[in-house]
Amino acid sequence: MDIQETISNEIKGLETTLAATQTEHYGEIQKRLDSLEERATAPDDQKVIDLESQLKDSEGERKALDDRIRLLEANPEAPERGQSRAQDTGPDQFEGWFIKDIDGARDNIRSLSRGETRALDSALFTGTGNVDGRLSVESADAFIDFVTEQSETLSRITTRRMNSNAGALDELQIGSRTLIAATEATAPAVADSITINRRSLSTVEVVLAEDLTITFLEDNIERHGVESHIAAILAKSFGTQLNDLFLNGDGTTVGFLAINEGIIFLARAEADVTDFAAGSTTTAQQTLSETLDALPNEYRSILDLAYIVPTGFAQGYADEFAARATSAGDEVFVNGFPALRYFGRQVIPDPHMSEATTGIESDDALILTPLSNLVHGMQRQFTVDVEWQPRKRVMEYTMTAKVDAQFASGLPFVLTSAIPAAQL
Repeated sequence: MDIQETISNEIKGLETTLAATQTEHYGEIQKRLDSLEERATAPDDQKVIDLESQLKDSEGERKALDDRIRLLEANPEAPERGQSRAQDTGPDQFEGWFIKDIDGARDNIRSLSRGETRALDSALFTGTGNVDGRLSVESADAFIDFVTEQSETLSRITTRRMNSNAGALDELQIGSRTLIAATEATAPAVADSITINRRSLSTVEVVLAEDLTITFLEDNIERHGVESHIAAILAKSFGTQLNDLFLNGDGTTVGFLAINEGIIFLARAEADVTDFAAGSTTTAQQTLSETLDALPNEYRSILDLAYIVPTGFAQGYADEFAARATSAGDEVFVNGFPALRYFGRQVIPDPHMSEATTGIESDDALILTPLSNLVHGMQRQFTVDVEWQPRKRVMEYTMTAKVDAQFASGLPFVLTSAIPAAQL
């Protein structure tokens, strides 16, 4: 049996285990939590706390399986189970892309430090793996991992890795109650209840310009995997801003927001999205409850349903729990935001949901939708250009990428606005 067949068999086995974990264990726990919520059980009831603890353990198992499948599909010699590519900081991951000649660059910086030369040689730093400066597919995938894994929302939603600037998200909708009683010798009328809604991903190019100082290069050039370290720094800057653009872009406001249309802007223009005004809710818990009630019943059982909320709202919800003398309150107090849930569903604080923007006002909005419904498209066409600027004594790194934001369906999507100021 060759290695490809071995890998294929392992992937099939992992997928079977993942499906069983999702339906038999995770799904059953969420159903029990839904039942408790429908019976108006308090979120800090011990039954809810115990089930949420089981849910958290199950999520960890699912993520480990999913990560292993993704890594095996991308690279047969992937790291061990549970280790992401972004954690694999070996020197060959970005070798030649951020520093063309690592030995020559080290010698050049040593000479600069000793005063033997007055400038760095850009030719030693400029990566030339491709003539046009584009990262290889493998390096681009690794860089996308760096970008998404350090971002509040992007780390949890679907990342669509694209090889072209256009893609499609097809949503299949089936009308309800189209079955009819069979009549002998009579042909049934065509139900004509299946429709396909196609949403498009059309990437736009963005540019990140960052300067790395000579001091940074002197301090880091000798370290193992310095190019992965540089990639991680650039990716953090990229990821933070892309996370903001994904949520808040409007395609029109001059400057950053004009780059692209974000999820909140798209949702407000979508007829299928449920708009809910919190208005008179008195607590964060009540706002979460009424937001869930606004979601059509047929979508409440989707397993990865989650809230994305402003950080001020998350703090208020955390305070409501921490004020209670319960184990749930203690967990929030100790662990902070990562422990936030509402009857099993993650409550994800995102600082970019707290930034008021012209025409969007995301500081009074929160989102409820399956995390898999939100899609961030990223092309595998990152370019890297490097140039030494002696006057500023910095190495200029200029990177380009192509991105887009979209959601697959507006039906399992609630956009809550008019949250009382006291909850923010």
